[in-house]
Amino acid sequence: LLEGNEYIFRIMAVNKYGVGEPLESVPVLMKNPFVPPGPPTALEVTNIAKDSMTVCWSRPESDGGSEIIGYIVEKRDRAGIRWTKCNKRRTTDLRFRVTGLTED
Repeated sequence: LLEGNEYIFRIMAVNKYGVGEPLESVPVLMKNPFVPPGPPTALEVTNIAKDSMTVCWSRPESDGGSEIIGYIVEKRDRAGIRWTKCNKRRTTDLRFRVTGLTED
């Protein structure tokens, strides 16, 4: 089966006297049943210190049909346009302490 193709299926019963009439399906579009997860919810920043903060969140409402294997935390300056990763490896926790921050 190829993703993006439409398929029609049919089924026939068989007994010792022969093959019966087929039952045919409606056209079915082949697509991946999994999608990327939704966004995390309930973002909260706590434990604000001079050079660090803890970012907390809740799981997405939708996991896209597949278990969530981690989270990526990114930051940018308020006036900036470029996002940078805060964690080198995906975290499985629902909180992450961001360090190395500077005051304006």
